[in-house]
Amino acid sequence: MARFAETLAIIAAAHRQIGVEEDLARGGAGGTAKDWVDAQADGLAALAQLDWPLGDGGWRDRAARATPTLVVLAKGALDHLPGSETTGSSRTSRGSTPRAEFNTLAGEALPLVHGVDVVAVGKLLDARFPWFTDLTALLLRDLANGGVARLRNTLAVSPPGSGKTSYLQAFCEAAGIPCVLYNAAGVADAAFGGTSRQWSTGRASVPLQTIQRLRVANPVIIIDEIEKAGTRSENGRLTDSLIALLEPAGSRAFHEVYLETNADLSGTQFLATANGTGGVPGPLLDRFRVVHVGLPRAEDLPVAAANLVAELRDERGLDAGWLPDLDGDELHLLARVWKGGSLRPLRRAVTTLLDGRETLARRH
Repeated sequence: MARFAETLAIIAAAHRQIGVEEDLARGGAGGTAKDWVDAQADGLAALAQLDWPLGDGGWRDRAARATPTLVVLAKGALDHLPGSETTGSSRTSRGSTPRAEFNTLAGEALPLVHGVDVVAVGKLLDARFPWFTDLTALLLRDLANGGVARLRNTLAVSPPGSGKTSYLQAFCEAAGIPCVLYNAAGVADAAFGGTSRQWSTGRASVPLQTIQRLRVANPVIIIDEIEKAGTRSENGRLTDSLIALLEPAGSRAFHEVYLETNADLSGTQFLATANGTGGVPGPLLDRFRVVHVGLPRAEDLPVAAANLVAELRDERGLDAGWLPDLDGDELHLLARVWKGGSLRPLRRAVTTLLDGRETLARRH
């Protein structure tokens, strides 16, 4: 009886913290990353005390031993479609049938990314994006149980130039979770949720295409600039497709119009960015954890500049031997023209410095 009473007390404590989170999120207003972290801390600590046994070492032991998988398309789910299982499957062409295109998923137990090393990820991200430390802590709390990677639907809001899109991609890479970037700016239809095969442009939903390509059941889809998605409804809207996918019940049995069957897309994780919440419909905001993040600070210059140099190396196909990091004198020059804020003017300044290096090298 004492154990039962203790359990109820723990659940009550966690429930109170959930209430705090709901207060922060009500109306889509959101909170700062630090607000979210503080609200979650006590509730997570309380829930961590629970460890009901399963007869063989407790639920944590069993979770650690299990190989998590998810069947996205049930076996036989495509049998109603015309064509064979292999017609056109060896090539990407108009001759490829939907059945052949997705048959390899039918009945297959796809792996779920799990067991993320949150300590290692935190150290890496804090070193590379020190102005996003609170957001890093918040996202890592979603992964802290060591089980299947399941990030809450999160919308990162900041003024332009904070580096939030690059940050979210870097977070997924560090956590070992495959991700794709979907630019919402200017999208004026509902093709994200799939289109009927009666049209020549018919295709499956973006989540199902992503799962098929990456062969993992819980990828992350980053919706970039979500506030810039089209609002006219003649051809459907991206936001309408997203609302269905962001609901647990809707994603678990999402109707793929292209395949005329349901798919379990519940493992798909959604992160999004916006420069402001003004253009995001209320029903969509209600389904996201809205987190307001800041711009880089003046003291972040060495790290931010190093990130930009690394990006420029990749773009130019060079290694550190040909394009080394900025030295102290170069950083001093940058500090005179960049006092924190958007990374875009800093990128222009870094590019100018690097181009100046090349000019001087050619003269000598």
